[in-house]
Amino acid sequence: MTLSITLNSAKLANPDLDLRYELPDFLERESKGAIRADGYDYLPDGQGDTRMVVFGDTGWSQEETAAFLQGLTGRMVLGNTLWDGMLVAYESQPAPSRAE
Repeated sequence: MTLSITLNSAKLANPDLDLRYELPDFLERESKGAIRADGYDYLPDGQGDTRMVVFGDTGWSQEETAAFLQGLTGRMVLGNTLWDGMLVAYESQPAPSRAE
Protein backbone atom coordinates (compact mmCIF):
# COMPACT_ATOMS: atom_id res chain seq x y z
CA MET A 1 0.00 0.00 0.00
CA THR A 2 1.17 3.51 -0.80
CA LEU A 3 0.88 6.28 1.75
CA SER A 4 0.89 9.94 0.70
CA ILE A 5 1.20 12.85 3.09
CA THR A 6 0.37 16.26 1.64
CA LEU A 7 1.98 19.15 3.48
CA ASN A 8 0.24 22.54 3.65
CA SER A 9 3.09 24.99 4.24
CA ALA A 10 0.64 27.72 5.31
CA LYS A 11 -0.49 25.54 8.23
CA LEU A 12 2.92 24.20 9.29
CA ALA A 13 4.73 25.79 12.24
CA ASN A 14 8.04 25.30 10.40
CA PRO A 15 7.58 24.74 6.63
CA ASP A 16 11.16 23.49 6.21
CA LEU A 17 11.91 21.80 2.87
CA ASP A 18 13.92 19.19 4.76
CA LEU A 19 10.57 17.65 5.75
CA ARG A 20 10.77 15.80 2.42
CA TYR A 21 13.61 13.76 3.98
CA GLU A 22 12.99 14.01 7.73
CA LEU A 23 9.33 12.96 7.74
CA PRO A 24 9.83 9.71 5.77
CA ASP A 25 12.96 8.89 7.79
CA PHE A 26 11.00 9.48 11.02
CA LEU A 27 8.16 7.21 9.87
CA GLU A 28 10.57 4.48 8.77
CA ARG A 29 12.43 4.64 12.07
CA GLU A 30 9.30 4.70 14.26
CA SER A 31 7.65 1.86 12.30
CA LYS A 32 10.87 -0.19 12.54
CA GLY A 33 11.04 -0.32 8.75
CA ALA A 34 7.40 -1.27 8.11
CA ILE A 35 6.85 2.09 6.37
CA ARG A 36 9.54 2.74 3.77
CA ALA A 37 10.32 6.10 2.18
CA ASP A 38 9.16 6.27 -1.44
CA GLY A 39 10.18 9.79 -2.49
CA TYR A 40 8.33 13.06 -2.74
CA ASP A 41 6.81 15.33 -5.34
CA TYR A 42 5.27 18.77 -5.72
CA LEU A 43 1.67 18.66 -6.94
CA PRO A 44 -0.81 21.43 -7.80
CA ASP A 45 -3.29 22.19 -5.03
CA GLY A 46 -6.08 23.32 -7.37
CA GLN A 47 -5.75 26.93 -6.21
CA GLY A 48 -2.77 27.95 -8.33
CA ASP A 49 -0.14 26.80 -5.84
CA THR A 50 1.76 23.57 -5.21
CA ARG A 51 2.00 21.31 -2.18
CA MET A 52 4.79 18.99 -1.21
CA VAL A 53 3.66 15.38 -1.04
CA VAL A 54 5.79 12.77 0.76
CA PHE A 55 5.25 9.12 -0.19
CA GLY A 56 5.78 5.91 1.74
CA ASP A 57 5.17 2.23 1.07
CA THR A 58 4.06 -0.42 3.52
CA GLY A 59 2.79 -3.97 3.62
CA TRP A 60 0.45 -3.02 6.44
CA SER A 61 -3.28 -2.70 5.83
CA GLN A 62 -4.90 0.73 5.75
CA GLU A 63 -6.33 0.10 9.22
CA GLU A 64 -2.94 -0.90 10.66
CA THR A 65 -1.25 2.09 9.04
CA ALA A 66 -3.94 4.51 10.24
CA ALA A 67 -3.70 3.17 13.80
CA PHE A 68 0.09 3.50 13.78
CA LEU A 69 -0.05 7.07 12.41
CA GLN A 70 -2.75 8.02 14.93
CA GLY A 71 -0.38 6.88 17.66
CA LEU A 72 2.16 9.43 16.44
CA THR A 73 -0.23 12.36 16.85
CA GLY A 74 1.45 15.19 18.71
CA ARG A 75 5.00 14.02 17.98
CA MET A 76 7.35 16.64 16.51
CA VAL A 77 9.32 16.57 13.25
CA LEU A 78 11.45 19.65 12.48
CA GLY A 79 9.34 21.80 14.79
CA ASN A 80 6.04 20.61 13.31
CA THR A 81 3.40 18.77 15.31
CA LEU A 82 2.14 15.64 13.55
CA TRP A 83 -0.49 15.90 11.85
CA ASP A 84 -1.12 19.66 11.88
CA GLY A 85 -1.08 20.96 8.29
CA MET A 86 -0.69 17.43 6.90
CA LEU A 87 -3.24 15.34 5.01
CA VAL A 88 -2.72 11.57 4.88
CA ALA A 89 -4.14 9.44 2.04
CA TYR A 90 -3.86 5.74 1.22
CA GLU A 91 -3.61 3.97 -2.13
CA SER A 92 -3.81 0.22 -2.53
CA GLN A 93 -2.07 0.24 -5.94
CA PRO A 94 1.65 1.03 -6.12
CA ALA A 95 2.21 4.62 -7.25
CA PRO A 96 4.66 5.55 -10.02
CA SER A 97 8.24 6.26 -8.99
CA ARG A 98 8.78 9.68 -7.34
CA ALA A 99 11.71 12.12 -7.21
CA GLU A 100 14.27 11.21 -4.56
